[in-house]
Amino acid sequence: MNSLKILLVDDDDVDREKIRRLMSRTQLEYQLDEVSSGVDALNLMANQHYDCILMDHYLRDSLGTDLLPMLRKYSVTPCPVIMVTGCSNERGVVEAMRDGVYDYLSKTNLHVQQLRTAIEGGLLWASRQVDHMPSDTQQQHMPLFDGLTDLAGRPLFFDRLDQAVHAYQRGNLPFAVLAIDLNLFREVNESLGMAVGDQVLAQIGQRIKLMARRSDTFARLGGDDFAGILMGVATQGDVMTLVNKMSHEVRKPVVVDGRQINVSVSIGACLCPAHGMDSQALMSRAQQALQVSRQQAGAPAIYSGVPSQARTRTRLMPRQLLEAVSKHEIEMHFQPKVGFDSGGLIGVEALARWNSSQLGLVLPNDFMPAAEQSQLLVPITQVTLDLAMRQCKSWLDQGWRVPVSLNLSPRMLDDTSLAPRIIELLDAHGLEYSLFTFEIPEAGFNNRTLNAHQTLKELSQAGCGISIDDFGSGVASLRLLRDFPVSEIKIDPTYIADLRMGSKGAAIVRSLADICRELEINLVAEGVELESSWTLLNRLGCQIGQGYSIAKPMLANELPTWWQGWQAKNYRPTTILH
Repeated sequence: MNSLKILLVDDDDVDREKIRRLMSRTQLEYQLDEVSSGVDALNLMANQHYDCILMDHYLRDSLGTDLLPMLRKYSVTPCPVIMVTGCSNERGVVEAMRDGVYDYLSKTNLHVQQLRTAIEGGLLWASRQVDHMPSDTQQQHMPLFDGLTDLAGRPLFFDRLDQAVHAYQRGNLPFAVLAIDLNLFREVNESLGMAVGDQVLAQIGQRIKLMARRSDTFARLGGDDFAGILMGVATQGDVMTLVNKMSHEVRKPVVVDGRQINVSVSIGACLCPAHGMDSQALMSRAQQALQVSRQQAGAPAIYSGVPSQARTRTRLMPRQLLEAVSKHEIEMHFQPKVGFDSGGLIGVEALARWNSSQLGLVLPNDFMPAAEQSQLLVPITQVTLDLAMRQCKSWLDQGWRVPVSLNLSPRMLDDTSLAPRIIELLDAHGLEYSLFTFEIPEAGFNNRTLNAHQTLKELSQAGCGISIDDFGSGVASLRLLRDFPVSEIKIDPTYIADLRMGSKGAAIVRSLADICRELEINLVAEGVELESSWTLLNRLGCQIGQGYSIAKPMLANELPTWWQGWQAKNYRPTTILH
């Protein structure tokens, strides 16, 4: 493949950096041009040809979809446009696809395989357009069907879902919606390569296709995410019979080049009309059931919540967030960090949650994008700082010294008043500066201004800790440890998920531990989901852990009860495994 010319259009420098890092790991040969506005994109397109465009939906001067007609006008040959956005509104996805977008990727949890697959699929679509496919049917088929699995693509799936809803409204024809996710597929890509991963996807796609009835629709939504519509299915017993059969088939080993590969699957399901009667609500509830399936080690799950209380994944607007702040609906949950060697409580990470009276408990991934694209980032940051400090002070008054870590948006670092405001708040609450550590994601350290560097320096000199979160999630650089006043790094959970002695992951953890020990930096393993990892991490030199195998995030009043139980069981690696 010749070197590709790719245009990245995004007005957020942190997001552009994240995409740039992901692109560097796709193993594609490419030249990447970057612009931050629609006007700049049109100016480049008027003078240059691009093979693919990666574009945010919401730009500072326009909507990405509004640019599509002009982009098509300037492009001599078909050029796939892939939306990469923080918006997770499925209705908006369908509308964008109908406007001519080839694929639609969410910035939340975006990974290399998704990006590469979307680009390669777009290039394949463009080449077939250029080759003048022999029939109108084939020409219509390509944009609507996934090129790797030949299942329906995202736009066709949501169109069929709309049709299924209309069919029920006209004739009371019930149906089920499935959300399907391949477990550990990312590990297949990382250990065996993306070419093998593609073959695994293709084989699983064929298995799903063979199991589908003529009335069913199955689709690959992107990466290892699939979905299905089962027409005429009315009861939970009926849907469980079908999904159990599907789960059994998909779990059978896949053979690629003589190598046997095991990939498990999680499946969540919901029913129309029992769990909703519109496309968006049904997809949201199938996704919620999928989360339950993941927690049940892949056992299929059916949505069990009450529809009126279920949270739909609409795009949260600044007005709603403003009301959340004024109504005091932002609250803090706390996840403990413990010492593997001693079993002692090292501290807690304070995690913001929006306890909405209408939407239920909303996580930061669902409301922070709206905050960061508006003027509400400052007041929300102020609220979370105040809540975390109030709780820390309350614990101190009870004789309990609990250090607190708190996430800061990278965008806040350029605000020269941030460090003085934090120090002023700590003083107002009567807290030692050393009780607070501020976490910034690894990508947030890149391309930061002198103001950002000064902010971190002021916080560090005052005595606060500075932590690099998700270390190793992009292209980790030891330059960060040299140039910034870092007191802690948190290893990205992907390095912890399948940790084994003698593996490359173990070697990386040991090396990081050696570096951190020499630099007097704390090393924290984040996302520790298995108790069996505790002893190995401790032996590798990582002595602090955080994750569900230790404790889930909890309200402040639940922490003492958890701590008593933790002490009573004397949880330490040595006592658990020996």
